[in-house]
Amino acid sequence: MYNGEPLTLIFSMYNRNKEKAREAASELMSQIVTKNRIEKILGKLQINGDLPKTITENDMGLVAKTLTKAVYEDCIKEEKEVMIACGEFVGKLCSFMTMSIARELILGG
Repeated sequence: MYNGEPLTLIFSMYNRNKEKAREAASELMSQIVTKNRIEKILGKLQINGDLPKTITENDMGLVAKTLTKAVYEDCIKEEKEVMIACGEFVGKLCSFMTMSIARELILGG
């Protein structure tokens, strides 16, 4: 219920708390979305034919779609508690971190 405080103050407090929650979720996510996990899943996807053996910059759209889904599913299977703890940020953080690592691995930075 609105208690007379200026709305900007209320939104500011909400955004600060949300940012802290996002930072905590990001820290947790970085512990499970690792370079080793990405390399393993990337290799599996290439062996299964879901991704080309040689990935170029032109394939990054397919990589984004395929790899992020596979990493998310693997993390849910193997690290469910951590994924749940990340709350509302889980999907975006997992995808962002996956693609950051994948770009580094595939394109070299």
